[in-house]
Amino acid sequence: MKKLTLIAVAALAAGALMLSAPTAYATGSGAGIAGSSHDFSTETWNTREEICRTCHVPHDHQRDIYQLGLLWNHSTSTATYTTYTLDDGTAVGQPDGTSKLCLACHDGTVGIDDWDGQNTGAGTVFIGGDDQVPGNITAPNDLSRTHPLSVVYDYVPGVTDEMNDPATTPMGTSGMINDVLDLGKVQCSTCHDVHDNESVNATHLLRVSQKASQGQASGLCLSCHNK
Repeated sequence: MKKLTLIAVAALAAGALMLSAPTAYATGSGAGIAGSSHDFSTETWNTREEICRTCHVPHDHQRDIYQLGLLWNHSTSTATYTTYTLDDGTAVGQPDGTSKLCLACHDGTVGIDDWDGQNTGAGTVFIGGDDQVPGNITAPNDLSRTHPLSVVYDYVPGVTDEMNDPATTPMGTSGMINDVLDLGKVQCSTCHDVHDNESVNATHLLRVSQKASQGQASGLCLSCHNK
């Protein structure tokens, strides 16, 4: 009996430790994707009534499986973008990595309902307005006035002191900055957690709040930029 009691106590302690451990959610809300802006399970065009499947598929149904192993189940954009120009005059290259997946919906050229072989190439539900990137910019596919995407996180100890060390600097509760880079690059998912619910504190899916009332003014910006 004593042995069983000790095992039970150890199991409870381990469970409590897991529950108290920080997790990679936007601003630590932990609300999850259900009921969020990326939950399309109740849309009329989603006949499967699933959340995950509109973006991911467990088995290849003659879809182009994305190279990073995300089992991508959605059509991707073929648009060419005007990109950000760095202060040395160098233009950032075309978006790559996970940013290409976000732009598949948010550049306004691919229908949200273009997934799983349904409506392929002829989606009818498009993102617009403030939810479209570049949003209110008048020129289509102009990313030159947004934070640069698919750009290498430029940190060299003792040289680029205007950036924080990505190996030791936290990104909210999402681990270190390195943990939210994609192949060493800043992508949409570096700042935004697409699997959380922004209804909590109106975070816009940001990993770190920008509001002083929530802990630190411009907290997300200052996580990377040493200003």
